[in-house]
Amino acid sequence: MMLRRHLCKVLCIGLTLLIVYNLLLVVYTKMTLQKLILGGVQKELHFPLSEWNETVIKKLSHLELELQHLQENMKLAMKQQENVDKTLKRMRDEQPVQKAVEAKASETKKHRPREKLFPDSPLFKQWGEDLSEAQQKRAQDLFQKFGYNVYLSNLLPLNRSIPDTRHSRCLQKTYSSQLPSLSVVLIFTNEALSIIQRAITSIINRTPSQLLKEIILVDDFSSNEELKANLDELIKLYNQKYPGLLKIVRHTKRQGLAQARNTGRETATAEVVAILDAHIEVNAGWAEPILARIQEDHTVIVSPVFDKINFDTFELEKYGLAVDGFNWELWCRYDSLPKAWIDLNDVTAPVKSPSIMGILAANRLFLGKIGSVDGGMLVYGGENVELSLRVWQCGGRIEVLPCSRIAHIERHHKPYALDLTPAMKRNALRVAEIWMDEYKYMVYLAWNIPLQKVYYHLTGELYVGSLIAEANAEDCCLTDPGSGENPTLEPCSKAAQHGLHIYWDFKPGRALINRATKRCLELKKASSYYMPVLRPCTTQVWTIQHTIGNWGSN
Repeated sequence: MMLRRHLCKVLCIGLTLLIVYNLLLVVYTKMTLQKLILGGVQKELHFPLSEWNETVIKKLSHLELELQHLQENMKLAMKQQENVDKTLKRMRDEQPVQKAVEAKASETKKHRPREKLFPDSPLFKQWGEDLSEAQQKRAQDLFQKFGYNVYLSNLLPLNRSIPDTRHSRCLQKTYSSQLPSLSVVLIFTNEALSIIQRAITSIINRTPSQLLKEIILVDDFSSNEELKANLDELIKLYNQKYPGLLKIVRHTKRQGLAQARNTGRETATAEVVAILDAHIEVNAGWAEPILARIQEDHTVIVSPVFDKINFDTFELEKYGLAVDGFNWELWCRYDSLPKAWIDLNDVTAPVKSPSIMGILAANRLFLGKIGSVDGGMLVYGGENVELSLRVWQCGGRIEVLPCSRIAHIERHHKPYALDLTPAMKRNALRVAEIWMDEYKYMVYLAWNIPLQKVYYHLTGELYVGSLIAEANAEDCCLTDPGSGENPTLEPCSKAAQHGLHIYWDFKPGRALINRATKRCLELKKASSYYMPVLRPCTTQVWTIQHTIGNWGSN
């Protein structure tokens, strides 16, 4: 900038001198002409012309020197400006290189090994390598509070894309243009705000607008401050763009998952109501199969297929198709597909299921007619099995729809109740008393007596394995093969048919003796553990911790 100002100054001076020079030339020419005309006057004034010419020439010569000096300065200034321009150009050319060097340095610094503040935390097993110590602390605090990676969730876009996990044949299906209307209910307690927003966004973006009547948020007495004024403001913003789409209902005390679902159903106004967790993202084409199936049969309660969103990385993991079953503790689990469905050779066909996992869709009026979900269930657990037994015994049916998929975050832990055992036990026994009649004793056994893994029948069989009651699974019996010291496990029915040595004589406080081989089942120490062996009886004896009278007599 200084150089540019100097150059301007020099140019101004030069122009001024040029003007003066031209004026002097004009004056000199004029004076020369006047000399010829006014020669007499000059004599009278005694002013010699030669002296006057010499003075003017000297001044013009001096001016010429000044102009030459100015010209040299101008050349120097222009040369300096040219050098500056070259320098600036070189700097511009070098700038990307410099940026690359700086970026590489920054990247090197970024990937410099950092101290892991929480090396044993599940959150940082596959995520968080580049976080600063302050960021690690923040992420860990949020993880403990919510049970999933809220720090990452807050960075992810609300409208992120997820893989379409449907079978290719699902994409070929077409649906009626006159499907029922849909109310979507999202249940939450102290959920992260970004998680709720992402669920809402996925529903809006992946549900045909002409089918989606409303999204109802049910807050089961959250204490999280951002779920109050901030959430209310967001709902206003959503409704400015989608008038009347979002509604929120807040419980004034904690009522539990089951009653929150009832609140959502009671608030809904559409023909079909889908009751979902708030920590989900619906996938493409999720709604049409649900609405079409319920339109065909209003007594069907349907469940989508779940995919897993990892609690730490938020990556989606595709789950295989399965039916929703439960064990004697009335805790849900995935079971194998029925052979009748496999024989259909149609991967898009609905699958008849014993139960649901909790996320469901139903005809709103039919769900109310059968009593909806038992509002007396506490906190969490058992309510889905209760509804399943209610549906099957009240004229309905339950199906899993392969072409409807929803991604669900599986929390690492449930922060709202770190120990769910008391509530789950209480809920399971409530279900047993209401619905299971002569089979309820099995639920009591499962919850009140620790059937570890081995139980002895007075008829002589020694069962090993979990207590089960399935048509396609068999109990295993302990056998003495007759040689060698290792006992074997065989399916009980097969062992009995083939005359294997499955019967044992036993009384509490006595030896456990195989009836056929007369060998005893004993324990032998092997390095740091004990292993069962068959050998001639020593002094080892066995006791029974729990005795069940009249097993199965009901």
